[in-house]
Amino acid sequence: LPGLATTTTGDSKIVDERDFSGEGHIALAPLSVHDGVAIVHGHRLTGLGRLVRLASPPYFGGVFRELPLGTPPASDVNGDGDGTDEFPVVVARASDGWFVMTDTDGDGSLDDERALRDFEVVRDTFTYRAAADTGPGPLTIALNITADSTPPSVEFVFDNMGHGSHVAGIAAGHNLFGVDGFDGVAPGAQLLALKVANDARGGISVSGAVLKAMNYAADYAARRGIPLVLNLSFGVGNVREGDAAIDSLVNQFALKHPDVPFVTSAGNDGPGLSTVTFPGSSDYAVTVCALFPGVFARLPEPGVRPVPDQLGWWSSRGGEVAKPDLCAPGVAYSNVPRWHTGDEVISGTSMAAPQIAGAIALLQSAMAQERRRVRSAALRRALVVTATPLPDVICAAGRLVIR
Repeated sequence: LPGLATTTTGDSKIVDERDFSGEGHIALAPLSVHDGVAIVHGHRLTGLGRLVRLASPPYFGGVFRELPLGTPPASDVNGDGDGTDEFPVVVARASDGWFVMTDTDGDGSLDDERALRDFEVVRDTFTYRAAADTGPGPLTIALNITADSTPPSVEFVFDNMGHGSHVAGIAAGHNLFGVDGFDGVAPGAQLLALKVANDARGGISVSGAVLKAMNYAADYAARRGIPLVLNLSFGVGNVREGDAAIDSLVNQFALKHPDVPFVTSAGNDGPGLSTVTFPGSSDYAVTVCALFPGVFARLPEPGVRPVPDQLGWWSSRGGEVAKPDLCAPGVAYSNVPRWHTGDEVISGTSMAAPQIAGAIALLQSAMAQERRRVRSAALRRALVVTATPLPDVICAAGRLVIR
């Protein structure tokens, strides 16, 4: 997407994409090819002569289906007006590693298709499109190919909710919508896009997926010796704040990785007991509530006093734990996938959390330039003590909600 292509220094904005939700997994089975033709899960696929020239057997086949992805337009991955298409996928190994070929234009042939490889290795992405279309399709897809078995594990990674792309743009977008200078909070930062929610199952996420993503990010950063900020714009309603298993797991992660700030949204259930969602109720998370920016209430006018920011009426606060920690703007204009065009303005604590994640990234960058190691607790404290109290607003345990 424009805004998620490069950093301010021209480096790739997204350095890796991984799916921990299972939604994009492609189940593979052995595939026989005869005279350039194969039957892949009932679909006749021609033009496999290119495959044979690139790789020797064994070959494997699978299928990517629209139907499990929910309702259109998100599930209409080729933009033909329905959500019932199936796309055959072929996997093989060349001299330089495993690759994937798939029928992106729906013409039943691989003769005009290219070999696709793991996103982290070569930044390959692709789209499906209706046969009559010449431009890109509505849903951009990346590949994970894990080659520790035969057949390898193949995952398609995509944003069929729109939420993750919007949040990423707020935190670190650069030249959003192709407009010079239209940036997120930390436009020089790079992104790991780690998917934890399975939209096919109602947007559900499980603790195991979240923890795998967190550990993957921590390992990725540690191997390369680079700073890391985790943003999780996600929450599940609490029965009693602080009692959820994921809260204790987040706390354990924070103790194991004291240099990795964990930023999360407070929830959109408004004030009251148990409204702060987990993992925002965990002790060591930087939990962010939402402001309604005055500029969205009334545009600035010369000579007219600006409308002040207000605490968002939907923002969770006032529960059993001393949360949230900070507030940030909770309405934002940011990028969305092509299928989601028209919904660029979204509100919620999900939009507030990446504002703080981006701010922490800037602080980390400043400390790195001074060759100073800084713990996440110190970064959190720096933001809290320098924030401006909102008058007449009380949070949990008598703490002021601050911005």
